[in-house]
Amino acid sequence: MNNSIKRTIVILGIVILFVTSFILLLVGKSDYSSNIPQEKKYVKKSDFSLFNYSEKIDTAKIKETFPYDDYLKIANINHPASIIKDLADLDSVQPFNMTLNEDILIDALTKKLAERNKNIYNEYNPDTLISLFQWTEKFESYSIINSQRKVFFNIIYDYWMNFIANKLAKLYDSQPALIYDYKFKYLVSRCQEKNIMYQ
Repeated sequence: MNNSIKRTIVILGIVILFVTSFILLLVGKSDYSSNIPQEKKYVKKSDFSLFNYSEKIDTAKIKETFPYDDYLKIANINHPASIIKDLADLDSVQPFNMTLNEDILIDALTKKLAERNKNIYNEYNPDTLISLFQWTEKFESYSIINSQRKVFFNIIYDYWMNFIANKLAKLYDSQPALIYDYKFKYLVSRCQEKNIMYQ
């Protein structure tokens, strides 16, 4: 065989090996597991008491002085009765501004919680996103059960559903092979089921 033919065959073999490796790398990262994480059971934590923070909170600047970090660490944010109790505590401290009280907990349960967990959501972790979806979905039910706080629960629900949809869109833009990932497709279909599309 001629040296140029041998060289061409070797180069062609290397290119085929490289392309095959690249395709396997993309598809190999896909999760074909159909094991969707079970919804986490409610675990009772010690209740957050706003009255323990009365010295630190300036009622004139309650939105700025509210102990957001402590609230997110201690409060039972997975249980609607606890969230409603926390709102009642705020209402007793500041009885003439229930809308502001709701705004404080909306900030805590949306922006402050997202900021606190930002490192968790930087990488694609489908089980974390599914758990977040399951937690978020509860707020839709809470809004039906508690008509007095319907808007409050809907704002939190909309925030996190849009967060999840936008996160999926960004992940897809940066990693198109995720379209083959079962859990990614599951999350996309759940968002579509809820009529939540990325913006």
